[in-house]
Amino acid sequence: MSTAIKQDLSLSLDQKLITRCEEAVQETFLTLMGVRPRLLNVVHNPNKRTVSEISGVIGIVQNSMEGTISLGFSQEALKRMMTDFYQQPVDNMDDNLIGGISELTNIIFGMIKENYSNDGHQFKMCLPIVVVGNNHSVFSALSADGVILYFSTDYGPFTLEVMSVKKV
Repeated sequence: MSTAIKQDLSLSLDQKLITRCEEAVQETFLTLMGVRPRLLNVVHNPNKRTVSEISGVIGIVQNSMEGTISLGFSQEALKRMMTDFYQQPVDNMDDNLIGGISELTNIIFGMIKENYSNDGHQFKMCLPIVVVGNNHSVFSALSADGVILYFSTDYGPFTLEVMSVKKV
């Protein structure tokens, strides 16, 4: 039985979203790397954005733009993680590192998308982009609201930011 598509649903940055994001992150990391990230903190309506060295970013698109998801790491944490994942040294900015964060972002988004589809949302599939550069933050000119989930693993800390964007 299929859930009817509801055209007027909007993404809410509520506890349900936080729980779904946390579950998607934990399941992805547990399945791919055998580690369960620990959720350390959740910050609503951040007045200060996180700073990363490498980020995977993907749009959340419904009838009009809904928001973005950004997964941010230090290069060292991601290098350690990808070295374990590929079972070979990943010690510079190469396709393995960029592909790794791109795939993590894509899988996490896909799990969140599937979960919201069961509620009647119709998120379109989007491709992640990777941003590389010391001390960068990811912003949207149309950001209206946001939530940042801070995680920790044995590889190091990382963040998952969900930014809601004003409908156009």
